[in-house]
Amino acid sequence: MDGDEENKIITGSWKTLRVFSGAGRQKWHQELEGSVECCFVGDVDGDEENEVVAGSRDGILSVLLLLGL
Repeated sequence: MDGDEENKIITGSWKTLRVFSGAGRQKWHQELEGSVECCFVGDVDGDEENEVVAGSRDGILSVLLLLGL
């Protein structure tokens, strides 16, 4: 996901999006305005870096950069 060749786990629960290492340690979290409905990882802006796109129940789409993970 972030170029370090290690898998990450992305989960959403209630209003929090979390990123875990493959070993299960939380590396990062982000509070959203509404409850998390879905998330997607990919290069959404063409810069050859992956971003996390999260949709929340209130209709807001958030694009989150994962720097230094």
